[in-house]
Amino acid sequence: MDTSGRDSGSGDEAIVVSPLADPVVNAIFTSKEAAGDAAASLIKAVLDEDGEGVSIGEILSVTPQRHYSQTSQRGCRVDVEIATVSNERIIVEVQLNPDYDIFHRNLFSAAHIYTSSSSKGSSSSEMAKSMPRVIVINIMDQLVRDDNNDVIQPVKMIYTKPPQRMAISNLMMYTVQLPRIEVMEPDFANAWYCWFYTIYQADKKQLTLQEVIDMTPELKDFVEKDTGFRQFCDLFGRAASDPDVRNEYMQWIVTRMREESMLQSARKDGREEGREEGREEREKEIVLNMLHASLVPETIAELTGLSLERIRELSK
Repeated sequence: MDTSGRDSGSGDEAIVVSPLADPVVNAIFTSKEAAGDAAASLIKAVLDEDGEGVSIGEILSVTPQRHYSQTSQRGCRVDVEIATVSNERIIVEVQLNPDYDIFHRNLFSAAHIYTSSSSKGSSSSEMAKSMPRVIVINIMDQLVRDDNNDVIQPVKMIYTKPPQRMAISNLMMYTVQLPRIEVMEPDFANAWYCWFYTIYQADKKQLTLQEVIDMTPELKDFVEKDTGFRQFCDLFGRAASDPDVRNEYMQWIVTRMREESMLQSARKDGREEGREEGREEREKEIVLNMLHASLVPETIAELTGLSLERIRELSK
């Protein structure tokens, strides 16, 4: 099987899929049997960077989230359930959506998990005992803060007065700011850097993962030692060569381009008219059109940058 990810069967310019794209990620992380090692390696690399090493006893499940049937509506999320060597259960969400309200989405998802883990009528102490630890890893091609240049940005519930320490460890969020890779000193001795350098270069330069590895000798040792990363690269190659995945990927690209074009048009119209009412009318038209196309408000917020409250106002 050709696992390069490039379509060499025609004379046309080859199309390389992005490792950050919804259809590709969902095709890679299909199950614990297929992608358990890859999920474990990625999660461990992020947590080790923050000193929160998790001794993974077993990957219990790897589940891609396909909530909606339409390409434009699906969120790109993979849920991984882990049993640690201390018999702890951890649920990890890996999200790749560009979303400036990502932390609100993280909180909403965590709340749903906590609610699902408790039985009706349970006391608060019983709920606390059954509450799993939720770790969210957001891998994003955007910045969530401009006052710190670190690639990985942890968010935890801590006591803010010194000495600072963890208050509860049931929820931790890690956002990977991929653009920061470009401005930091290369560090191929670290697993997380190797992971995200490869993904970022493949996405930005429209290369396959194997092409990035081939052109970066510094990755050789990591690739040879890390079976999970090798599994990820192999699964990416298979997904990228699959005609069904490639077709879904192209539909996904076209849909996002169309929706981005609508947003740019609205901004241009607002600037040219120079009137608040003109901008509001155009925003209302876009929101109503998206609702008519069966997009949910959360997806509209993601694509337009409008708040959920603003979308509700415009939809009246």
